[in-house]
Amino acid sequence: MRYTALLGAIGTMCALATANASAQGITHAVITLDDSYILGVRASVDQEEIETARWAATHGSTKPVRDFAQSLLRGHANAQNAAKDLAAQFKTELKIPGDTSQAITKRGAAARASLRRLSGAKFDRAFLIAIRDEHTSEIDKVNNWYASVAASDSVKAYLHAIMPTLVKHQQTAEQLLTGKRSAAVR
Repeated sequence: MRYTALLGAIGTMCALATANASAQGITHAVITLDDSYILGVRASVDQEEIETARWAATHGSTKPVRDFAQSLLRGHANAQNAAKDLAAQFKTELKIPGDTSQAITKRGAAARASLRRLSGAKFDRAFLIAIRDEHTSEIDKVNNWYASVAASDSVKAYLHAIMPTLVKHQQTAEQLLTGKRSAAVR
């Protein structure tokens, strides 16, 4: 339900940005290469998170870890779809340089390869640390880089809309690591 609300919020923010542009006499929206790059990188990172969460959903040793993995799957699939929908709205492709795409894919594959060698509590701990650290990094990127180079109000709205999910994932991973599990893991 929360993820449907996330998509609704993104849609509403994009509609408001479009209405604002129309009120200013702008008859068409423009998305820059930087915006396309941001959406492409976010969609690629989301895909890697989906792949890692998919593995953890079946290999986590505890129900809270498996439930959290399912939450990650939903959250990142929704964010990825929102990025793709936004790019389609602007009639652009999700563009990222090959070296960036390869680096994201390679980092995700390496993380999953490490996790596949583990089981039980060791798997859970390594998975949670990886998710916490990746989300901490992504939160920093959204706050300190993506938001500063995003040109369109719609991409800025998208970044604003995904932030609560990124923060929640980071905090939930930390809570599960420290044993302070909240009811938020659904």
